[in-house]
Amino acid sequence: MPLKLHPPRAGKTPNWSIRGKYLGLSVDRSAGTPKKAVAEKQLKKLELAIERGEYPEKPQERAAQTFLSAAVAYMKAGRSRRYV
Repeated sequence: MPLKLHPPRAGKTPNWSIRGKYLGLSVDRSAGTPKKAVAEKQLKKLELAIERGEYPEKPQERAAQTFLSAAVAYMKAGRSRRYV
């Protein structure tokens, strides 16, 4: 089922929603706008992001905690350098 725009639901939200499946990814999200023309642009942007592999956004990996970064944070917090 391709991605489709669904009209706002009365009493729920004034915004259009984007629902469907595109290239094997299920999508059910708000377009973030009550205007249909803008929602159609959001739909096209979403399709391009899926094609490029940018959707869904992958969480960024945190840098590994090292002794050096812990020691620097300790000293920046105003602690004594004596015990480092």
